[in-house]
Amino acid sequence: MASTSPRGSSAAEGSPRLRRMSVDIDQDKLHRAITILGSSSVAEALDEALDLVLLGDDLNAGIDRLAAAGEIKNFFDDHPEW
Repeated sequence: MASTSPRGSSAAEGSPRLRRMSVDIDQDKLHRAITILGSSSVAEALDEALDLVLLGDDLNAGIDRLAAAGEIKNFFDDHPEW
C-alpha cells in the first residue's frame, strides 16, 4: 500500500514534515504491520499505519456528523447485545 495521502501532513503543499526519532516498538507488531501493508521499509509501514489511524478518525467524524444530522440511524442503540 503506497502512501499518497496528505492527511495530517504538509504533503498537499509539497514535502511532508519529517522528524527523526528513536522509539521502542513491539517487533512482532511491526513485522506483522509490514507484512499486512506490503511495506518495503519500517518507515513506510509506520507512515501507512499512521495514515490508517487518521483515516479511521476522519471516517468516525463523518459518521458522527451524519448521525447528528439525522441522516443515519445507530442500530447499536436498538441492539445493545451487539
